[in-house]
Amino acid sequence: MKARMVYLMICGLLLILLVIVVGDGYIALKENRGPHESIVTLVQNALVAMTAVISSYFARSNDES
Repeated sequence: MKARMVYLMICGLLLILLVIVVGDGYIALKENRGPHESIVTLVQNALVAMTAVISSYFARSNDES
């Protein structure tokens, strides 16, 4: 059950990030500019957080077995 919850949380986060990045990319193309700096920072922070969630899940699951 816990594995499924972590899987759904990670997939949801990736889906939200994909929508944000594609949306900003579309707007950037329409306005002839590069991607917004805050979007790049958001993606970097989200990937770090996702890595922390995954690693803590694996660390916890190894302790329980």
